[in-house]
Amino acid sequence: MLTVAVIGLGNVAERIHWPAIKSIPGIQVVSGCDVDEERRQRVGRLLGLKQVYASSAELFAAEHPDIAIIGTPPFCHLEDCLHALRRGAHVFCEKPFVETVADADQIIAAAESADRLVVVNNQYRYMAMYRETRRRMAAGEFGAPFLIQAWEQMNHPPFKEKNWRAQLVKSTLFEFGTHALDLMTFFFDALPDAITVYTPHPRPDIAADVVVTVMLRFPGERVATMVLNRISQAPERYFEMRVDCERASLRLSLGGVARATLDWSKALGRPTARV
Repeated sequence: MLTVAVIGLGNVAERIHWPAIKSIPGIQVVSGCDVDEERRQRVGRLLGLKQVYASSAELFAAEHPDIAIIGTPPFCHLEDCLHALRRGAHVFCEKPFVETVADADQIIAAAESADRLVVVNNQYRYMAMYRETRRRMAAGEFGAPFLIQAWEQMNHPPFKEKNWRAQLVKSTLFEFGTHALDLMTFFFDALPDAITVYTPHPRPDIAADVVVTVMLRFPGERVATMVLNRISQAPERYFEMRVDCERASLRLSLGGVARATLDWSKALGRPTARV
C-alpha cells in the first residue's frame, strides 16, 4: 500500500485529486495540510484523514508518506517540493511548476540527490482525444506533422478569478500556456530549438499578460504558433489546435462548444455541411 500526503486541500484536491486517488487500488491518503483552518478540517473529514496540518513543514516533520501531491499555489511549490523530497517522498506537483528556472533546477537537484521522482501534472496529453491523435500520428496514418497552431479566445482576465489566480501578473502564459506547450512537444515528439514570445498590453488597466503570442521552432523544419487571448470579444474558444501533416489537417477542440457549418466546396462543386 502506497501512502499519500495531499499538500493543499483546495478545490483541485477535493474535485480532482481525491476522486482520482479513490479510483486507483493500492493507494491510501494518510495526511494533508492547508493554511485555511475551515477548509483543512472540512476537506480533511471528506478524505477521512486522521491528522491534518497547517503547513507542509509541520506535516513532513511528523509524517513519512511515499508520495506527496502538491496542490498549493505555484509560489509555494519550491518549499513544498523540497520538504517532501527531503523526507523521501516522490512528488506529484500541479502546474504551473515553479516561478523561475533556478527554482526548477533546485528541485531537480534535490530529487536526484534523494533518488526520487518529480512529476508535473500536465494532464492534457493523457486525455483521450490527444492520446488517440498521437497514437495515429505515430502509426503514420497522416504523414509527418510539420505545423501546429494553437489558440484560445475568451473574455476572462485574471481579476475574474476567485483564488490566487486573480493576483497573477505572469498569468496566461504561465498558468495555461503550459498545456499548449506540452501538447506541442507531445505531437512533435521533440523539444523546440528556439522560442519567441511577445506579450503586448493593449489594456493598460490590466497588468497581467492577457494577450500572448508565441512562435516555436522545432528540429526538422517544423514550427508551432500559439495565440492566447483572454480579453477577446469573439465567441469563446477554450482551447483549439490544428496539426497539419503531410496527408491530413487535424482539428482538435476542447471546451464543449458545438458548431454547425454550411460551406461551398470548390473541389466537389456543391455545398457541404458539417456538425
